[in-house]
Amino acid sequence: MRTGGETSISFGLGSVLASLITEQSVNSMTIEVESNNDALSDRKNLSDLYRDNCQLAIASYPILASFYYGDFSNVRMLAGLYAQSVQIVTTDPSIKSVTDLKGKRVCVGPIGSGSYSSAYDVFFAFGMDIEKDITLMYMTSLDGLDDMKNGLCDAVFVVSAVPNARVFELGDTAHLVSIDDEHLENLLTGWPYYSKMTIAKDVYGTDSDWQTVAVKTVLATNAAVSDNVAYNIVKTIFEYKNEIAAAHAKGVELDLTFATEGLDVPFHPGAAKYYKEQGIEVKTTPKVSDIKVGVILDYDENTTETFMHIEGIKTATKNLGLSEPEWRYRVEAIAAQQTAEDLVAQGCNVIIASGVSFERPLVQTARENTEVVFIIYDGEAANVC
Repeated sequence: MRTGGETSISFGLGSVLASLITEQSVNSMTIEVESNNDALSDRKNLSDLYRDNCQLAIASYPILASFYYGDFSNVRMLAGLYAQSVQIVTTDPSIKSVTDLKGKRVCVGPIGSGSYSSAYDVFFAFGMDIEKDITLMYMTSLDGLDDMKNGLCDAVFVVSAVPNARVFELGDTAHLVSIDDEHLENLLTGWPYYSKMTIAKDVYGTDSDWQTVAVKTVLATNAAVSDNVAYNIVKTIFEYKNEIAAAHAKGVELDLTFATEGLDVPFHPGAAKYYKEQGIEVKTTPKVSDIKVGVILDYDENTTETFMHIEGIKTATKNLGLSEPEWRYRVEAIAAQQTAEDLVAQGCNVIIASGVSFERPLVQTARENTEVVFIIYDGEAANVC
């Protein structure tokens, strides 16, 4: 099992889970925990999960989803474990709203991290351009908090359990930035894996309660793990949740509804079997017949790079048994949103677009069509929205 660093919640809880599952195993299963102190530990651990270098990983759900809908489609859900709060921390009392961060120096975490993903989502929900409206600082939240104490940073996105010890150390100088109801609704509509969360004023000794969102941390596996193993892991977790709660504070959050709700990455069939026994139906691998792909390209097959992309998409859809995609060539950025809306109207539920210039217009379409998967690539990487 891969987790975050040795001081992380994922390592602490993961160690408890591994010990208990090994102890209660009915088929001589042994689980060993390996910590990862890297700032992008979730991504590196999920890469190893995809390559079968490990069989279990604890990770932030948005990162898992980006892997599944990118090039790592063999990752599978086992259970949502616990929530982490998106905390926007500042020492500047004049910053009372997310919109007050315009023009400010904001630590959003390393690109590709869970905090960066949440910061992007929050700013977009407020109609702000993270690249233009904010002076971004890509350091970890720990380094960002240190810089803020030294006057080198105005605000920090901290995605963690509450209370966060480093935020608590700020004492009376700490202020949390609330997300108002209107923009909270935008966020929950665009990204259903978030949930509303209130941080009580006595947690950090602030003047009032603070409204924000929580994001799930989940236990994932890969499709190569047997149904029997996946079933027994999930069964053991929930049959011994009281013992887990006694050993780790986050164990109190183990709950069947929380474990399965608002998650679109398919569950492992073994996990699905256990949940069905508890009266809960979860999605496993989507039916191929339900998938229709639309493709938006900024060039056509006469460009070498685009030709290679076209051939790759054709090969992938054919190998998956999908029907021929709907192709749209030489689309300008100004027309991308309308083109995407037309493809959705024609029944496309997976839309692939080339070119970073399509990202902003297509994110808006994605917010309005949460049942559709949008993949935007630039030749080196892919983003899912």
